[in-house]
Amino acid sequence: MSDDPDVGGEPELVVRCAECGNTYPAQRGEDGGFRPIGTAAGTCSCGSSEFEQV
Repeated sequence: MSDDPDVGGEPELVVRCAECGNTYPAQRGEDGGFRPIGTAAGTCSCGSSEFEQV
């Protein structure tokens, strides 16, 4: 794990999990989707990987 605070980039928007409603800061993914920050493997704590912009 890096000690560099810039690793991962800055949040660009807020997203909400389509399954349970948890919210996360996120970046826009290269594929046009969302990349939530602070999640394991880009999934919500409920296990869903579907997010919508708030």
